[in-house]
Amino acid sequence: MTNLLEEVKNFRRLLKGSEAITFYAESKEYYPDFEGLVEELDNPCYITSGPNDPVLSQPRTFYLNRLLPFYMALANCKVLVMTMPDLNQFHIRRSIHPV
Repeated sequence: MTNLLEEVKNFRRLLKGSEAITFYAESKEYYPDFEGLVEELDNPCYITSGPNDPVLSQPRTFYLNRLLPFYMALANCKVLVMTMPDLNQFHIRRSIHPV
């Protein structure tokens, strides 16, 4: 139940802001792929679906799992870098905004 409440708070915070660059990783195993970019960029947003992802202790990181399909459909950022290759094929749809 705690994770769902955390997700709702994160979902609301993400929809309020319009991020320039957002990263999404399905689990903690993918952070090494993004680590260099995340550290070089100025204040990027990082979303993970791994509840035990150690990157969650850093600022500007968010946990979304069950609410991820809703966020992806409403994402309003300029660039979305993700590890999910099958976007718009199953339950995760493209954003209604030009991302």
